[in-house]
Amino acid sequence: MRAPRAPHPLSRLVVALLLLSGCEPKPAGEPGRAAVVAEASRAHAAPSMAAPSAEAPSAAAPSVDAPRCPMAVAGTTPRAVRLDGAAAIDFVTTHGDVAELRRQVEKKVKVHQAHHVEPGTLPPLDPEQLASMSPAQRRAAEQRWDHRRLIATATVEGEALEQGMRVKLTPAEPRELGALYAVAQHITQKLLDFGPRCPAEDEEH
Repeated sequence: MRAPRAPHPLSRLVVALLLLSGCEPKPAGEPGRAAVVAEASRAHAAPSMAAPSAEAPSAAAPSVDAPRCPMAVAGTTPRAVRLDGAAAIDFVTTHGDVAELRRQVEKKVKVHQAHHVEPGTLPPLDPEQLASMSPAQRRAAEQRWDHRRLIATATVEGEALEQGMRVKLTPAEPRELGALYAVAQHITQKLLDFGPRCPAEDEEH
């Protein structure tokens, strides 16, 4: 019997980058998707912001109000933007902590920059797994893989905005700008759907 293929070390990272939130997603009806996304959140969620307890200085306790993902900052709204030669997702808050929002977004940018994937190096989907899927599942898996490829191979930069932070995505191939912008729109809608929820403490590691 053929041994199961070990997951590529970047697979969970790319899912987390695709969501760009570190926020726990709503359960999805698509088989296996919720488990994959939850695993990505556990592996790459932003660390909680802990503050020393006043009663026990040696102990560290997470602040109830401390955000652990960009969308958890009060009043934050994401927006997909098409730029000249790049796509972007702008995170802007109307009344929240702008500095904290920028910190949370910058964490995601730095993760990507540290694990950037060169074009052509992302492992392809397993043909045997694809063969076991229904046509609808196979199309969904192929679409997710292509979204991951576009994000993983893009150059990602953070740019401060007056009320937040921009995640600028420059495609590895200029001809794929339209597709990358569509992914940015998809991510933005997902972020709006997920809302301000963040991973539970035991899901962060």
